[in-house]
Amino acid sequence: MDLRGYTGIILVLLLMSLIRNEDRIELGLYANKVVSYGVPTPLVVTMSGYPKCELRLRVSSPRYLVAQWIVGPNIEPPMKPVFQKTDNIARELRRLNIVPSVNLSYERGYFAELNATFWQASNIRLNLSGLCSLGSQSELNPVSRTIVLTIDISRDVCIPRAEDQACFHPKTPLEFSVMYGFRIEINLLNNCGMDINNFTWTVMDLAESTKLKTLHHQTLGLTLGPYALRFPNESGPYRNQYVMQISGDFGERKFAARCYMKALAEAVHAIIRGGIVRNVHREEEIYMDGSSSRDYAKRPDEKQFNVYKWTCSSRDVHNTMCNGRIWTQATFRIPGKSFAVGNKYEFRLSVASDIHPRQKSNARQLLLIVELKTLQLEVTCVKNCESNAYDPEETVHMAVECRNCGSYKPVFAWYLDGYAASQTKDLRMRLQTDNECMTKLNENFQVCRDTNDAQLLINAPYLNTALGLVKISNIMNAINKGIPTPAKFIFDQYNQAVKDKKLQQAVIDELLEEVSKIDNKLVKGRSERWVRSLWQTERLSRFLSMARQHGVNSNDTEGVVIDSVTLSLHCMLFKPGLQYAIDTNDARHTVYLSSELLDELKDPQTNKVCVKIISSIRNLNWWYPEERQPTNELLTVHAYKHGYEFHEELRLHNSYISFRSLTGQLKPATDIPKKQEIDGVSQPLDLNTSRSYGQRIEWKSIAGLPEESDNDDNLAETGKYVNCLQYSQLHTKMQLLAYRLQLDQRSMVAVRFKNTTHRLHVLLVMKVLPKNLVSAVANSECSVPAHSTNTTIVLRNKCSRAKRVYLVIRLFGDDESDGPIPGGPANFSFVFQVRSCDYWKKDERQWKHINCLPGLQYPRQGYIYCNCSVMGTFTSYVYYVPAIAVPINITKDIQFNWVLLSIYIFALLGTLIVLALLFRYHNHQPGKTIACDMTALEEASDRDVHDLLIYVRTGCRDNALTTATVRLIFETTKRAELQFTLMQNPESPELTRNSTYILWLRSRDIRIPTRIAVVHNNEGRYPSWYLHYIEVIDIQTQQVQVFKVNRWVRHKFLILSSSMVVRPGEQAVEGSWRDRFVAEFERQWINWGLWQPLTGKWRGAGIFDTMTRAQRVCIFLNKLLITYTVCACVSAPAKQESAYQDTIYFDYQSFFVMAIISLILTNLAQYILEKLVSLSH
Repeated sequence: MDLRGYTGIILVLLLMSLIRNEDRIELGLYANKVVSYGVPTPLVVTMSGYPKCELRLRVSSPRYLVAQWIVGPNIEPPMKPVFQKTDNIARELRRLNIVPSVNLSYERGYFAELNATFWQASNIRLNLSGLCSLGSQSELNPVSRTIVLTIDISRDVCIPRAEDQACFHPKTPLEFSVMYGFRIEINLLNNCGMDINNFTWTVMDLAESTKLKTLHHQTLGLTLGPYALRFPNESGPYRNQYVMQISGDFGERKFAARCYMKALAEAVHAIIRGGIVRNVHREEEIYMDGSSSRDYAKRPDEKQFNVYKWTCSSRDVHNTMCNGRIWTQATFRIPGKSFAVGNKYEFRLSVASDIHPRQKSNARQLLLIVELKTLQLEVTCVKNCESNAYDPEETVHMAVECRNCGSYKPVFAWYLDGYAASQTKDLRMRLQTDNECMTKLNENFQVCRDTNDAQLLINAPYLNTALGLVKISNIMNAINKGIPTPAKFIFDQYNQAVKDKKLQQAVIDELLEEVSKIDNKLVKGRSERWVRSLWQTERLSRFLSMARQHGVNSNDTEGVVIDSVTLSLHCMLFKPGLQYAIDTNDARHTVYLSSELLDELKDPQTNKVCVKIISSIRNLNWWYPEERQPTNELLTVHAYKHGYEFHEELRLHNSYISFRSLTGQLKPATDIPKKQEIDGVSQPLDLNTSRSYGQRIEWKSIAGLPEESDNDDNLAETGKYVNCLQYSQLHTKMQLLAYRLQLDQRSMVAVRFKNTTHRLHVLLVMKVLPKNLVSAVANSECSVPAHSTNTTIVLRNKCSRAKRVYLVIRLFGDDESDGPIPGGPANFSFVFQVRSCDYWKKDERQWKHINCLPGLQYPRQGYIYCNCSVMGTFTSYVYYVPAIAVPINITKDIQFNWVLLSIYIFALLGTLIVLALLFRYHNHQPGKTIACDMTALEEASDRDVHDLLIYVRTGCRDNALTTATVRLIFETTKRAELQFTLMQNPESPELTRNSTYILWLRSRDIRIPTRIAVVHNNEGRYPSWYLHYIEVIDIQTQQVQVFKVNRWVRHKFLILSSSMVVRPGEQAVEGSWRDRFVAEFERQWINWGLWQPLTGKWRGAGIFDTMTRAQRVCIFLNKLLITYTVCACVSAPAKQESAYQDTIYFDYQSFFVMAIISLILTNLAQYILEKLVSLSH
């Protein structure tokens, strides 16, 4: 094969390997090969370079932790021992008189000095390890270094040796609680003549650099009281870890042993004085006191918390004293009259431990504001009642305090479980408990006199033996049925002892003595075998009674086959804020016991609660749909308060039980493990400490169980759906794909995206698809990153009915323009996974789909989380269903909308009604005609009488009207004056705004051309008025004289003359083209561009003077109707593609074409309609 083409690739790989090796820090550990017993020995730790990550270094042997510290660029201040830079590490070793047993790997680097004292006679294997923090990926973890040291001590010297204990090893420290006393003991295998009553116990920090406490003249056992190992001035990441050094002198030498200890995180209890509910008078000052809150890791006289976080909430939203306020003091005061009567104000207090920040607690208090004053009583614990727990051997002391009693001395009465207990102010009494038991072992078995507390029978390693004895007991019962009966008097005496419950060993001895006196050997042997066999069976049955009570009985299977079962008992003392996580012995389930659950289950007298957990694998042979068969792995959780009376089913009202189970391991039912045995264990918890079994195993790794496969959608466990993985792709930016499934009641669907090439926007909804699907997908907060192989989106159906779930997928982005996808198409694949949790009533052979919900947690490992409000037998199942594609098209055909049609019809009817009203009340010209015969006022003449029409037109400006009396004086051909007086009523004037006054005169002397004088009284309500023009028409000669005024008439006299006379056959030209254009444009714009035709007077011009409002509205509406109709016809009916394109693109070409068409149509319709109106005059 020709490798020339791969030369470049090989060189690149070699270069990357060299670079990666350069990033690795090389550690070194150097010491003299031979060290002295009990003498400080120098050690040197080196590094080839300074780490970029937080590097945790540890120098230790199996029984000695020399040093443990963190090195890194962000560690301030640096932890000791501090590393120093050097150019010659060998020089530093010579300075410390260290002759290394191994060669130096490098000369330049960093070094740190250590001192170690070894108290063991055997050789020591010292190890140096380093581990970078999880958040750093820039470096590789250094390679550990190990050296072997030899202790320089003579073999003839006697060295005391202590019996090995777990705490002697740094990896298994003794866990203790600082709030309780505890005892440490060591056992010397040989003391070498030491005084065992003169030991010194010294508590030191983990580095053994600081002595925290020293106790002299002690024995091999040390008893420490509460908070004896509480050191407030500690700091650093290892502040809760200590070394207890036990030392003594023998001869000229010194003996020392190390016991490593670790303080557990103590509970935190938030307390608001006054109880959960308080009645407060509105005028009283309110004192909120949280100073009684406890951090049980501190002494009661220490400052408990640095910050007390108070919040307040109420429906009285306008009360600023409550809503939005935060207090940080332990106590604070609220002035009186701050809260309203009848309202409720809830205060919440949250505290967190300064030592263990994860330990938190909350408390609440509800204030009821009342009108009547009430006594504010508070019960406080004085002794032996903290954390709602007490020691039955000690006296309980509780006191009551009245906050607002003043000089009033109330009468007190204490009640215990409804019964009167005391009438003193303080309560002092002892609360004894029952259930004391005594156990005795006989020569054959551990026979229990009180089987109600025989827990050893179900503890490892006896449980397997007990199961075997159950089978033997069943066999013996079957054999006893075939044994010949004894003599009648023996049979009667035995049965009578059984009925009287007096069957004991003494009765059996008497019966055997009577059997020995029988002469007939056959009857004698038969009777002896019968008595001995039944008695041994009875003894075994009594021995196994405790095991049978806990379900270890091969006959108690309700007709099903038990393939595997594990059982465990856990008893604990309730303490606020303490939670437990308990693994079953087969590592298939983890049960989480919250503080609220334990509070609900606890015995109110002893605060004790016991939980029985059974993990079993059964073949139920029940019919279920093939794709939804429950798993064969069952979990049973029962609880009891006192005795061993378990409840088959217990409803929870104030809490819920949570558990985690493996999925997909035992389904279908044929996949049963080959190991057909029952394992069990009981882990009794220490009732005197806050230490819990759950704390020790919560992060326990499950060995031998595979994680959930990345290709689990192809597993056979999916039932009849073998391959449910859905492959699809998006081609355009705006394309939407939708899928659906039917989700059962109280189930959860997890959508797992396996492979994606582009980032996707995802919408997961229940019941119905949104109407505006594009906006709904864009507003969704769920997205799947590109190149994702395991992105999961979950949705839970909490309803009691099955719901349809829709999944909508679109390319991620804000671009609303459509088009091909860059780098497309976008390929993706996903699978629908349904999860459900159910419980089973033993008397009903079916699963209940209520009271249990799957948790929203979704880990990569094959687990399912469940939360149930009932305790009993649980199961869970995970299965896959195929995705059903939903045809979806955001460019749907335009459909007929009856709602819009109805709106249009009502609008049209309203328009017709408005037009009818306008034609009825506004269809008249804004003018008035007056006829006047002036021939009688003129001198006698033979001239012909002419009819003159004088048009007096006011302006269209505001306040253009007048209420004054106006006189028009006309000049005659004889230079005389004829006067016409226009009398007006001030309440309803004739010369209004934008009006025309027509005067019909009959005269012999007035001829065109003429002059006119306008006289008016300018002291009226309108001292000035706007005169547009006066037009004089001679009907006989067909001449027209126009007096253009266009000015405000402010003076008393106004003389008008005009040379604008139009004779028959001539065209009437008024002004220049510019004036005419401006006037026409103004009329068109004001009358048609705005809403002037509908809302105001008509703005006239020389071409067309006036119009009625009805005519104007008619023209306006008809013009709009013609314009829109023509535009709709040009655009044609909308199609599916055009409507979709209009939502994405803006067509500028169509916009300009439509604007030109509208402009032409508007002006053309305006002109035609005006002409039609003018012709109708």
